[in-house]
Amino acid sequence: MAKISRADTTGPDVTAATLWTSELVGCKDQQKVLKSRQDDLTKRLKAYVQENGYTDDQGHVWVDFPSPVSGAVALQMQRKVSQPLNEAKAEAILEKHDLLERCTKTITVLDEEAIMAAHYAGDLTEADVDAMFPKTVNYALLTPKSK
Repeated sequence: MAKISRADTTGPDVTAATLWTSELVGCKDQQKVLKSRQDDLTKRLKAYVQENGYTDDQGHVWVDFPSPVSGAVALQMQRKVSQPLNEAKAEAILEKHDLLERCTKTITVLDEEAIMAAHYAGDLTEADVDAMFPKTVNYALLTPKSK
C-alpha cells in the first residue's frame, strides 16, 4: 500500500481525495439527519394510522389516500405475529408430562475458554491455538475530526 506523508499534501491524487472526503463526510452528516427525520415521521404516521385507520380481515390497519402521495396509495400498519418458545414454561410442561428427555437434545460445542485454559496449562502450543483461531484483517475507512 502506498504511503503519503503528512507533508505531501499537493497534487491531483490528494486534491481528489480531499474532495471525495468532503463529500463523504457531508453524506454521513446528511444520513444522520435523514434517519432522524425518517424515524420522527414514522412515529407520527404510526400514531395517525392507529387513531384513524380501519382493520382488515388479517389484522392490518389501513388509511387510504384519496389520491396517490408520491406513488403511495395508502398507509398500512402491517400486523406481524411471532410465536417464540417460552423455554421455562415449555420445560415445566414437558417435565409434567414426562416428555423432557424425549423433547430435548444435547448439542456439543467447542468451549473457547477451555481451549485457552488448555493452552495456558501447556497442553496446547501457540501454533495449535493460532491454527484454531486464524487471524483475519479488515480495514475500516474513518474520517477523524480535529481535536
